[in-house]
Amino acid sequence: MRRFPALLALLPFTLATAPAAADDAATIEWMHEVAPFRELRDRKDAPVPTDAEIRAALGGEIVARRGEIPGTSLDYVWAARVLDVDPKLFWLAIIDREHYEQLSDNIVESIITEQQPDRFFSYNVLEAPLVSTRHQVLECFANRELYEASDGKIWEHYWHRASDVEKRIAEALQSPKLERIGPEDVEKAVIVAHNDGSWMLIPLPDGRLWAETYSANDPGGSIPDFIVRKVAASSTEKTLKSYEAWTRRQARIHFGAAHPDVLAPDGTWVKPAAFINGSPAFAPQPTTGGQAGSGTGAHGDQ
Repeated sequence: MRRFPALLALLPFTLATAPAAADDAATIEWMHEVAPFRELRDRKDAPVPTDAEIRAALGGEIVARRGEIPGTSLDYVWAARVLDVDPKLFWLAIIDREHYEQLSDNIVESIITEQQPDRFFSYNVLEAPLVSTRHQVLECFANRELYEASDGKIWEHYWHRASDVEKRIAEALQSPKLERIGPEDVEKAVIVAHNDGSWMLIPLPDGRLWAETYSANDPGGSIPDFIVRKVAASSTEKTLKSYEAWTRRQARIHFGAAHPDVLAPDGTWVKPAAFINGSPAFAPQPTTGGQAGSGTGAHGDQ
């Protein structure tokens, strides 16, 4: 039975009302210049947007595709939109998984259980109508290779289900960071069977942000496909709007001086305030062709 991507398994995305681009042709040309670096993204099978899709996104539309993943029973869902938000704040919104319960009614607990030099592990508990509680541990990264090769022009946050998920769930349930659930609340919870995904962000020369998300999920258990489709269809717009709204309304407040370090687009840990306000800024510059040298980000002087 083909499993459709379940948005209840952390399909994050955002919706913004973007102003009309002053020069769509220039932005499309910019997208063409950075396109060769896409081969370095984690999700090799993610679609490359067409010029028509880029124009539609510049006009404020969400563009989306669904496709089969060869050799598996999974489908992926991919979506993109041009957002009129601060790219740094949006990066923080997607990389800081400990506030995800503020963004989705389906996420009742989300904590970071372990940090390593180039990654972190996140435990999530998810609830949705008509289905059993789900939980998972995701291994999460920032794509340093892509960031450096593109001179900071493309940022990617990607994740996979942790290989030792049962062990990590048992450890997570002992964490003092859990505020809303305990071991007794997830005794019968189903472990998410598959969750691969990514956010790829491209700050545009006009100050806006190209944001695209890719997700391939199997929520596990025996949920019929028609329910998975129904949940995905009904949740999409609400999920997208919540991320945009939270970034605008809460990000600057949430990521204050006391906030713990977060993983920056270049794969290093940094204070959010230093990332937001530091120098040099994450600003698009004309490409010079070929594989660019190592880039530095807003936290490069830390």
